[in-house]
Amino acid sequence: MYLLIVISAIILGIFSKNLYIYFIISPLILFIKENKIKYLYILFILVLVSTALRKPADVNFYGNIIGKVISTKEDRFVVKTHRINNKKIKKNIVFYGKEKNGRLVSIDGVFKRPLGQMNRGNFNKRLNYLSENINYIGQIYHEDVLKEGDLISTFVYNFREKLKDNIYDNLPKKEAGILSSILLSDRAYLDEDDLDNFSYFGINHILALSGFHIAILAIFLEKIFLKLSSSKKLSDFLSLFLIGFYIFLVGFPVGALRAYSFLFFYKLRFYLRLNIDRKEILHITGLIMLLINPYSLFSLSFLMSYGAVIGIFYIYPRLIIKCPKKNFVVESFVLTFSVLLVIFPIINTYFSGVNIIVFLANLIIIPLYSLVIILGYFLSIGFSFLSVFIDILFKSIWGLENLLMVIANLKIEIFALDFNHIFLYYLLLYFLFIYSKYIKIFYGARKFFYIYMAWLMIFSCISFYKSYNSLKEIHFYIGQGDASLISYRGKNFLIDVGGARRENKIFENFLYPALKNLGIKKVDAIFISHFDEDHAGNLDKVLENFKVGKIYSSYDDNIHRLIILKKGDFYRYKDLTFKVISDSEKFQSPNDKSMVLLVEFMGKRILYTGDISQEVEKTLKVKADILKVAHHGSRGSSSSEFLKNFKAKVAIISCGIDNEYKHPHKEAIDRLRENKIKLFTTQNHEVDVIINKNFLWVGNYGKVNIDGELLYNFIFALLLGVLLKKYELQGNL
Repeated sequence: MYLLIVISAIILGIFSKNLYIYFIISPLILFIKENKIKYLYILFILVLVSTALRKPADVNFYGNIIGKVISTKEDRFVVKTHRINNKKIKKNIVFYGKEKNGRLVSIDGVFKRPLGQMNRGNFNKRLNYLSENINYIGQIYHEDVLKEGDLISTFVYNFREKLKDNIYDNLPKKEAGILSSILLSDRAYLDEDDLDNFSYFGINHILALSGFHIAILAIFLEKIFLKLSSSKKLSDFLSLFLIGFYIFLVGFPVGALRAYSFLFFYKLRFYLRLNIDRKEILHITGLIMLLINPYSLFSLSFLMSYGAVIGIFYIYPRLIIKCPKKNFVVESFVLTFSVLLVIFPIINTYFSGVNIIVFLANLIIIPLYSLVIILGYFLSIGFSFLSVFIDILFKSIWGLENLLMVIANLKIEIFALDFNHIFLYYLLLYFLFIYSKYIKIFYGARKFFYIYMAWLMIFSCISFYKSYNSLKEIHFYIGQGDASLISYRGKNFLIDVGGARRENKIFENFLYPALKNLGIKKVDAIFISHFDEDHAGNLDKVLENFKVGKIYSSYDDNIHRLIILKKGDFYRYKDLTFKVISDSEKFQSPNDKSMVLLVEFMGKRILYTGDISQEVEKTLKVKADILKVAHHGSRGSSSSEFLKNFKAKVAIISCGIDNEYKHPHKEAIDRLRENKIKLFTTQNHEVDVIINKNFLWVGNYGKVNIDGELLYNFIFALLLGVLLKKYELQGNL
């Protein structure tokens, strides 16, 4: 219960916009008579305040930092600052490059906060870095080494390099990269294709050093030391010391720390004769980790590690007892399945939905990786003859992955779950496996559940009907570019697809996970305003990853599937119309040749303007409710005359955070404000629009107040708990 209270307080402390509500109701504690509830409430308020106060500043800065290198990976290092711009400030800053542990360095550069979740389904870099106690990403302009590292830091760095060399000297490059990534907790050793492979099969949690790895190491060390010495105390001490050194060596990953804490307290209870079981130790260690760093809650390593142990402690015993025949294969299968039941929503959320092969991959490939890890530890310290067996295991894994790819082609996928789905999933899991005695109570209280399920079905049907008949428009954050989605009655249309003038991962980081999160497999039509990289650069990648119907633009750019639309041409689907209102042939500039598209739906209008200048705006005689501002909010677009005649209620600007063009320009913003047009930009996360006959709503994703959704689920859980308690007392259970 204490752990659940802490988790709730952390989530509210980070995401809630109305924290004052919880302080207004805090005097209620005076009326609480039961001490346990009073203590829980006090804990909730304290963690809420602590988390809210630890929210990082949203300010980037440049200048000089002086600090010590506290962690190194193959392609990055972390500096703990002593001074920032001559002020005593302690922050952890990550830099991409090579450096040696323990060095005191002076760095001139730019220091930026990591991006958050800019679109639905995108990876939240900010929370991930904060879970590692990293506040900023630094870009180095100039670096001076003020002092070399001490003997311990140098030893650790050299020892780590020696372990890596032992692996690379005895295995092919691909296998060596994977094994080094697993054992040294550093994904930089992986090729991009291999990393994508782990993600595709939903097994990249094997790369996050966690309880899985620590358990394997602990079991083998204990067996070895007990063979060498009959002293259990000596065996435990040496095992804990070596595992602690190993975690220190790889940079204290959150999941590994959680597992080590559990192992330490689990051993300690025997020597101190403490009357606590392993489940209580699990909760205590989780509580300690979250109180030290609340952002650990968003570490994939922590969640997978903790979730796996919950599956082993709570679900596995209840499933294995049902099996009539027990052997190694059955027990391994049930154990893996128990873990999967708990970690499935975590995998589903982090990867925006999963293919059904994720379950099979975790059932049959993870056990093989267990053997790879065991042998890999010995290989890294010099047992080179084991490389033959490791190579055989890797080849077996590749063969199984090829077989799974055949199944994957069936495209059986589970779409991304939202917060309510995850809440109900874990609630069901809780009552089925952890407190299964309540199944009897459920039967006694079945009328309540019938009423609740009937209400839930009615509410879901009404919500689905309203959603199905509404137009949903999303302006994605795509860096310095444009990409928008319009969805209506199962049909999906893209207007521009974003891209980049330089090679990068804009599609993979932003657009693809967002579309996948929405469950989109087919794009019925793509409208390209013009063929600048920032509007059309991702077109080939969209075609590779999704089924695409038609591609439309106002002029040819040697795309064989392209259909040319002229002024007055339109595309219609039921109540939705896309109409071209510009004449691209009259202009020479690539920007002015942009296809201006008027989208009409149930009396509401949205105008997409590409990158047109004020010269083209003069030719547009149209009014609309929403303006997609031209050229990312450049001062050369959206003239006062155009805005005055246009009479828009809302304007949306798509541009990158800290972009080199300084978009949106102040002049453009001022003109929008002068005309009392409400402005939204993708710099504040994707912009969502919902339209139906009598309704128009616009807002930034991630800026919506989370309190209502959390409060609904909290009240439901509370009422459910009260009801079950009532039936429990009546039934003397």
